[in-house]
Amino acid sequence: MKAQLLSVHPHILSLHFRRFLLALVFLFTIHSIVVAETVLLGDADRVYDIYPYLEIANPVGLKPLQADQWESLSFSPLSTVTTDLEDRAWYYLRFQVENSAPLNTAFYEWVLKFPLVLTEVEYMLVNEQETLQTGRTGFFVPLADRDFVPSSKGNFARLSLPPGGNFTVYLRLRCDRYNLAPDLRFELSSATHFYELQKSKKLFNGVFVGFVVLLLLYNLFLFFLARDEAYIFYSLYLAALCLFTVYNTGDLWDWVLGWLQPQNPQLIAYFKLITYTAVIAYMAFLRSFLALDRLLPKWDRGFHWFSYLAVAMLLLDGILIYRSNYNYNTADVVTLGYFFVFLLLMLWFLIPLAKTRDSKRNFIIGGVLVMVLGILVTMLDRIRTVDFSTFYYKVATIVEVIIFSLGLAYRQREVEQEAQRAEFALEKAQLLQTQKEQEAEQLAALDAAKSRFYTHLTHELRTPLTVIKGLRDYLQKQLEEASLPEYIQTEWYNSLEIIGRNSDQLLTHINQLLELSKLESGSLPIHYQQGDVIAYLNYLTESFYSLAREREIRLLFYPECDELVMDYDESKLQQITYNLLSNALRHTPRGGKVVLHARKEEGEHLQNRLQLKVSDSGQGIAKEDLDRIFKLFYQVDDHQSGTGIGLTLTKELVELLEGEIQVESELDKGTTFTLLLPINNQAPVRKSPLSSNNLTVSNLEKTSPPEDKADAEIADHDQQEREVVLLVEDNADVLTFLIKLLGDKYELLTAVDGEEGLNAAQSEIPDLIISDVMMPKMDGFELCEKLKSDARTSHIPVIILTAKGTKADQLEGLRTGADAYLMKPFEAEELFLRMDNLFQMRERLQFFFSGNALLANGASSQKEKEVVQIESTFLQQLREIVKSQLDSPKLSTSYLAQEMSLSDSQLYRKLKALTNQSPSVFVRDQRLEYAAVLLKNPELHIAEVAYRCGFNDPNYFSRVFHRKYGQSPRDYRMK
Repeated sequence: MKAQLLSVHPHILSLHFRRFLLALVFLFTIHSIVVAETVLLGDADRVYDIYPYLEIANPVGLKPLQADQWESLSFSPLSTVTTDLEDRAWYYLRFQVENSAPLNTAFYEWVLKFPLVLTEVEYMLVNEQETLQTGRTGFFVPLADRDFVPSSKGNFARLSLPPGGNFTVYLRLRCDRYNLAPDLRFELSSATHFYELQKSKKLFNGVFVGFVVLLLLYNLFLFFLARDEAYIFYSLYLAALCLFTVYNTGDLWDWVLGWLQPQNPQLIAYFKLITYTAVIAYMAFLRSFLALDRLLPKWDRGFHWFSYLAVAMLLLDGILIYRSNYNYNTADVVTLGYFFVFLLLMLWFLIPLAKTRDSKRNFIIGGVLVMVLGILVTMLDRIRTVDFSTFYYKVATIVEVIIFSLGLAYRQREVEQEAQRAEFALEKAQLLQTQKEQEAEQLAALDAAKSRFYTHLTHELRTPLTVIKGLRDYLQKQLEEASLPEYIQTEWYNSLEIIGRNSDQLLTHINQLLELSKLESGSLPIHYQQGDVIAYLNYLTESFYSLAREREIRLLFYPECDELVMDYDESKLQQITYNLLSNALRHTPRGGKVVLHARKEEGEHLQNRLQLKVSDSGQGIAKEDLDRIFKLFYQVDDHQSGTGIGLTLTKELVELLEGEIQVESELDKGTTFTLLLPINNQAPVRKSPLSSNNLTVSNLEKTSPPEDKADAEIADHDQQEREVVLLVEDNADVLTFLIKLLGDKYELLTAVDGEEGLNAAQSEIPDLIISDVMMPKMDGFELCEKLKSDARTSHIPVIILTAKGTKADQLEGLRTGADAYLMKPFEAEELFLRMDNLFQMRERLQFFFSGNALLANGASSQKEKEVVQIESTFLQQLREIVKSQLDSPKLSTSYLAQEMSLSDSQLYRKLKALTNQSPSVFVRDQRLEYAAVLLKNPELHIAEVAYRCGFNDPNYFSRVFHRKYGQSPRDYRMK
């Protein structure tokens, strides 16, 4: 008997374990004999547990006892019994009850509730040997034989217990379910309280069922409108939910037992099998709603077979119900096991579903998660007791139904939108058909206009270039005749070289545009001549050796034959080779290799062709960019130099020569361009030798200007007084121009890409940074964003220089924190003006910060307010560190730098830029400010104040205090 108290379902304990527990209980009862007491009824709103008050008698047979026979039985407290209760056996019990409530508040009618496990119960109410009431109830007892039936699902007895009376309740009960012992946890409550509980349960159940039924009818209505099978499957699922809910709550007993099987009420248990129908409908809904056969076909087949398994489990569950004589624990092993696997399957299904791009997946994920949680909580409660609660399951169902209903509405909207798109597509096709003729005419006119535009533009640009190149040649000639100091002459020479190089490059791009316009208009003639193409290619390659050596790149020309005579257009082959080799050299890092490979490709049935391969060991091109690199003005990476014209012109020229061009590339491994040109021998034989006048690649050779010793000496002299400016620019000519422009006024640091610039800024902490946008490794926008988000460099003003002049580019630069944005080409005066303004803003900020103006409302511009807000946090943190260590000997510049995660020099540069104070002066001012606060306390001596603030010498403290506040500490205290 005691073993039953320790477990909700004692039959699941092993025999040996139960015997062990019984032995412990028996030993305990030897020392403590518990005598059952009388149940005192005094609170009408309380539910009384009867189990501690029960007494049990030895079984005396299967026949009902008369009233006078009950007294002959020998009862003992239930807590003293050491034997287990068994199934299919009668047990006799009694308990004493006294209604001790006052007469004016007493409740006469009380309800005794028995567990559902009991299949038959007989009860008798006795008062002083007088039988007051008898009755019968039980799960297997026909409804007509029960004396009190407030709900068909449940075993109840209504007892009349007037106040002031002492009563004895005798019970005769049994459980006919196989392998399930009787449960003796009885509850006694007033009839009023009992009906209030029943009313609240009925109300909640009614609201829940009504809500589901309304959605069921609504989805049926939508099914007949849309003829979408997802609605009918969802309606079946809702119908199964309603039926299971009314079955589990007992409403189904009340509705159908009266006419279905009033003599065999236990048959209602078979309605539990409706849960399998709900699973089948649920999976059919998921398959239809998601179009799972197309979205996840393997899961669609899995759900299909899992639905078949539900049918098998339904039959097995029904058989176990019959064979165990309605033993819930036995039959529910199948139900709980199947649903546990079902929940795991649903959770597993969410993983591949979440990876799909179906917009409806979010509704299924949300609904399934809520459903799994509700069922899981309900299953855990079912394991605890047969009379389990479905509250959480109902709440989860409401949420799930809402989510799925929204999903169906969303799906219907998608269907309607798809129909609209199809209608619009039809109309669009008709419009396109109408516009095709107009577009053909417009394209012809546009091509003609574009050709005229390119021709006029290139010719217009040639005029100023002619002036530039002519003046450059004139100045160079004058320079050679002038008698100037060597270093000045060298500077002028290098400047003129830069002008010449850039004008040559611009002329090359203009010529390419002109060639491209001629190609598109079909007006570019071909001038074939017959000669040794290998010798010509070797000559072209030699022209790039100086550029390759300058960039420390190994350039090789590798022909498989010594001579190959064929027809070729000298100028067009030159442009093709020039574009491919210069492109390869530009994208190959130092120490890399570029190879031009030539071979004769012989075909048995096809024309022989010349195969040229230009391979490099550069950064490579992503696969998604390979199909677009030949488009006009397309650049693989905005950070790389180039115009996006060369490869387009190359492809057009190759196709003009009836050849083919292909590209293969792999990131971080390099790129290979392959050309195939037909070999013909029909043109006139080339007579003139190769001449250097035919080539125009000299503009690629760069000469690094020698170091200007005079400038270096001036820079060394002014290093301590001049501002430090970091220049981040990957174009050598632009960098040289900036150095010449700014070198006399500022101390300059240089970096050739964003990563190098970031490292230099973090280590050197310059006063200002000027950066280009399009650079390798890290562009100017990313550099600016990293600088402004780093406490070490957030205070440094940044000027962005770029040729990208759209409004969106400017906004992007300002969003990353840039302080100024200048478009190339820029005026030197404008650059100096911007720099002066930024340095003036720094001086105003130094005044604010050194004066403890930590609020941005004192700034004169929005940019200054932003800087004040950002840097105030840094200074406040620094002040807190100083304040916490004012009297500590370890307070030093190194300690502050370590606490702020900075080096000594970084802290010095940043603090100097913000407050125009060194760290030591900053610490001293903080100590003086704290001293001014302590001086207000008259109980502290001035020397003590000095020591508390970290001053070892009171005299020194007085001097620096007077210097800061204009009066001695004593006079300050007096005021």
